Amino acid sequence: MAKSKDISEMSMEEIQSFLEAKKEKQREELQKNFSRWKFELEQYCLKTYRVPLGAIYTATNKPRKIRHIINPKTGETYTYKGRGMLPKWVIELEATETRLLKVIK
Repeated sequence: MAKSKDISEMSMEEIQSFLEAKKEKQREELQKNFSRWKFELEQYCLKTYRVPLGAIYTATNKPRKIRHIINPKTGETYTYKGRGMLPKWVIELEATETRLLKVIK
C-alpha cells in the first residue's frame, strides 16, 4: 500500500484528482446500499404504519379537486377525482371550446 502524501506536499491537480476519486468511491458505496435501504424502509413503513412507502412519498396536504363535468353532446355527467387521465372528450373541449365545458362544483 502506497503511503499517502501530506496535503501540503500535493499539487492542485493531485488534490483535485484525490477529491474526485474519494467522491467516486463514496458514490459507489452508497449505490451498493441503496436497494437494501429501500427494501428495509419499505418493510418498516408497512410494519409500523401499514402503508407502502410510495403512498407516504406521494402524499400531499392539498385537498383533491373533485370536478363533475357535463358532456355537452350526451348530457352525461363525468366525475373527475383529480387523479389520472381525463376522458378524450374533456381534453378536446378544454383545448377548443372551454365555454361549452360545464363544471358543476
